[in-house]
Amino acid sequence: MMPPRKRAQVTFASAVVLLFLSGLSTYLTIVRLLESQKWVVHSYEVQAALGNVDSMALEAGRARSGYALTGNADASNQFETAVLHIDQALLHLRELTKDNPEQQNLCTRLEALTASRVAVLRESIELKKSSPQDEPGQADLSRRGLAIAADITSTMQQMRDEEQRLLDVRAGVSNHLFILAVVVLMITFILALILFSLHYKLLTAELDAHEQAELAVRESERSLRTLTGRLLQLQDEERRRFSRELHDSLGQYLAAVKMNLDMFSNSQPSDRLLAEAMHLLDQSIA
Repeated sequence: MMPPRKRAQVTFASAVVLLFLSGLSTYLTIVRLLESQKWVVHSYEVQAALGNVDSMALEAGRARSGYALTGNADASNQFETAVLHIDQALLHLRELTKDNPEQQNLCTRLEALTASRVAVLRESIELKKSSPQDEPGQADLSRRGLAIAADITSTMQQMRDEEQRLLDVRAGVSNHLFILAVVVLMITFILALILFSLHYKLLTAELDAHEQAELAVRESERSLRTLTGRLLQLQDEERRRFSRELHDSLGQYLAAVKMNLDMFSNSQPSDRLLAEAMHLLDQSIA
């Protein structure tokens, strides 16, 4: 069985690895999310560019109408300026849609139709300059311009529909990636929290085991001191008891022997051996 310290180390290492992997996956998801958001913005830019082309075309048409009504040179200058802006807007639109072949084809068609309409509008201005009273000619040019404008509107609507389709797809992918990033973060946080909680429990259990071991050691030391004190007390009591026994029993016996010898010596003539025995007996009593 794995020791508690080893389990705690493995749990902590697993939590760190999990956080690293989840951080990496979150980073990759966010990178993809930002990329998807970039394409969403790109679709909006294409839609804005289409609106700019349409706006410049309307501006050119208003300038032509103004010149046809008034013959004012300022209206003619406004027309040429609007045509220049149309060319710039179409160039920007082509640059934005270069990643989409279908949009590039529609862009080519739009450029051709716009060039045709500009040519008709310019022809109308030139007709106004050369024949100010040629109303039938202006009416014919207007009809031609309206037919071309209808084709331009249809082509631009196709481009808008395509960009809207792409926008819906890209927005869906972006939302999916956003949800995925949130889910990854939540799962990572929960798993990391569980692993760190387990690591904390293992460390707590290890600390509790150390405390229990220290308590057991202290209890053993206390028991040992108590036992040592008791042994010393028993030894002292044994010495005291032995001393009492020596004093109470053997001492009395020796004293009785001495008394008997004293009585015997008083009744018998002096004897060296008896005197020596009395001397040894006095030493033994002492």
